[in-house]
Amino acid sequence: MPFALSADSASLVFKVCDVQVYIQNDNLSYIVSIPLIDKGEFNAYYLVPIPIEANKDKLVYIRTEKSILCVDKTRIYYFFSSDQELQCRKETAKLKSCVSKINHYRTA
Repeated sequence: MPFALSADSASLVFKVCDVQVYIQNDNLSYIVSIPLIDKGEFNAYYLVPIPIEANKDKLVYIRTEKSILCVDKTRIYYFFSSDQELQCRKETAKLKSCVSKINHYRTA
């Protein structure tokens, strides 16, 4: 978290959390989703399928499920995304700050 967890910061916690409350079979249940905050820098690459010649009369290309590959500067962590899933705001000409609710993967 970008702030200390304390009674004073409870209102800030609720601003970044997603709380779902429901009643089922006379039980009150709730789900609290707290985002993991990572200050890591990722490079975003648009995945463009390039046709490769399979034989003289056929071309083959790999179609990706997601259109963006994000890799951190150390090339250890990565995740796939789409334009709709990755919510970014432009900070400078070369830097964007993004929010994603996507699983991150580790190469090693």
